Amino acid sequence: MRTVAALFVMADSVYKSLPGVECFDAQPEPIEARITRREEQVKRLERKIKALTTRLRTARRSLAALERSARRRGKTEGNEP
Repeated sequence: MRTVAALFVMADSVYKSLPGVECFDAQPEPIEARITRREEQVKRLERKIKALTTRLRTARRSLAALERSARRRGKTEGNEP
């Protein structure tokens, strides 16, 4: 994805909600609004991290189950390591 810069956009501009668009305000944004926006970004990232952590945990469990199953099959078939 290529980053695009949208220079001098208004505070409520649609460009601010588009992914990959870096915006620079035509009017200075109040610090409270910046803090709120950053907090929202952090919350979104935390949700993504949680989802990825859950997927990783599930994948690890599946891998462990497959390994156990393969070891059991090897023992029952007489191919014990």
